[in-house]
Amino acid sequence: MDLAVWEWVCALISDPARVLAGYREAQANLDERHALLRAQIESAEALDAEHSARLDSLIEARAMARADAVKQALDARIDETGRLIDDLTRKRVDLAARLAEETITDATIDAALDEIAAVQEELEDITRADDFTTKRRLIDALNIRATLRITEAGERWADIHWCLKAYSVCCDKTDTPRRRRAAPPPAARRAGSRGQAVQAAHCSRRARAQSRASHRAAGNAVLRL
Repeated sequence: MDLAVWEWVCALISDPARVLAGYREAQANLDERHALLRAQIESAEALDAEHSARLDSLIEARAMARADAVKQALDARIDETGRLIDDLTRKRVDLAARLAEETITDATIDAALDEIAAVQEELEDITRADDFTTKRRLIDALNIRATLRITEAGERWADIHWCLKAYSVCCDKTDTPRRRRAAPPPAARRAGSRGQAVQAAHCSRRARAQSRASHRAAGNAVLRL
């Protein structure tokens, strides 16, 4: 499990109020979505009944037909109506499956809150020990799903799906340390120290020479007086 995903999960678990609010919002959104699904199912059922009645009439007419041309025309209409009924049946089955799958009950919310309450004080230990089993149990309890994608720039991102929403986190977190100025090698430091010592000695000799010259000039001045 990627560290960035687990950090996001820890932040969520550490805030039970946010968890509850997320579930309640998802419930409200599902209610609206389910109302639309039920309307689509009812519409499909009405069309199915209409086409089924038409099919029965066509089959009855086909049984009474005598001319080959009429029989062929009725056969084509029967096949077409049968395909329409098959399409509506598949649509109803798909809509019913979505209606049953997308469900968040109060019992689901209570179970998730109980699960995170039991481990809330142990998150640091779970992270430190990299307890994959417990991490997986918590993620499954919250019904969190994550998919990894790579951008054109080569960055890895995880799209986290929870409560009908998606959250994107970057998996390539890099902390660049402050660059320090490199210290010179020992040989260079020694060479620098010797150079400074030679320069200091040269300055000292020049100062002494200037002092002696000043004394001689003062002595000559006294003699002339």
